[in-house]
Amino acid sequence: MRARSIVSLALCSAPLLAFGFGVLGACSTRAAPSAGLIIAVDSDLAPGKDFDRLQIEVQPPGGAKAYNQIFTEFGQPGLPVSFPTTLAIVDHAAQGGADGGADTVLVRASIGVAGGASSPVGLPLVNREALTTIPRDHVGLLRIHLEWSCIGTADVDMTGYVAGLCPEGTTCIAGACVAWSVDSSTLPVYDERAVFGGGTAAGEGTCFDTSACFAAGAIAAPDNSCTVAAPPGDTPNVAIVTHDGRGICSGGVCLVPLDQDAGDGFTIVGSRIQLPKSVCDPQTKICPGCKARPLPLGIAVTASCPSKKPSVPTCGPWSAIKRAATVNAGAPSGATSLDAGSADAATD
Repeated sequence: MRARSIVSLALCSAPLLAFGFGVLGACSTRAAPSAGLIIAVDSDLAPGKDFDRLQIEVQPPGGAKAYNQIFTEFGQPGLPVSFPTTLAIVDHAAQGGADGGADTVLVRASIGVAGGASSPVGLPLVNREALTTIPRDHVGLLRIHLEWSCIGTADVDMTGYVAGLCPEGTTCIAGACVAWSVDSSTLPVYDERAVFGGGTAAGEGTCFDTSACFAAGAIAAPDNSCTVAAPPGDTPNVAIVTHDGRGICSGGVCLVPLDQDAGDGFTIVGSRIQLPKSVCDPQTKICPGCKARPLPLGIAVTASCPSKKPSVPTCGPWSAIKRAATVNAGAPSGATSLDAGSADAATD
């Protein structure tokens, strides 16, 4: 098999305007090519509050030099303020260019808090890795979701290198170490609407207003199968109630909303909601080398707004999308009331 070369990356702090050609880290206005990879990085944590540094690293195999993109201190003049963020990787061989190099890449994304460690992300919180190939027949979308449930799986060594603590070949997803390999043939064709809340990169999509959605939510207790009763209605939502102050906070309650997604969120099974097993795992470590992870204070449920999906980012000062879905804050029955306040998350 002939090897191919990666010749261009482009980072846009929120909307991806187009693929980049030539200059690393610049967003080009040229038309997107027919093949490549878009990395969409998002988080269920609150950017600027829970973390203020992000590093994205793309590592070709064989010890080749990695391409790093780092942006820090959300909200500072001249620096990115928006989340999610996207990174484009273009394989020129797929565009008729010369071969030479390799089309397999290891993508790492890490977030942390400034200070406390001599690394690009300061004190690391979460590290997520994905090994894949650059599609040659389409522009693939690779999601990198940095989760509260994976806190404790990143650390920094003596050289300042940020690494995941899961065993080699695995990464943390939904609070468990799982294989990091991603078959690029299964990646969906990139569509801005799948990243920016059903809209384009201009920001006219919809965001998920966590605090407003759960304002009349309720606390549900998981059973032995790590399921909770689904609230009445057709649009269930689930959030982890945290005790460490992380998440989207209002009225003294901090929430981490889960996506309705079989990969790293919740699913509907009859009249029950299946939670990620890690939510109910009594263990305090994800892997033997991992640090102690936070434990949930409770599980909040509601059906007062459209179900959170991976394509819909959370509302907040960090979001390029400011329009939230309509909320009908009718309290679900059969569980203890959750007093999460009624403030719009975008104003927290």
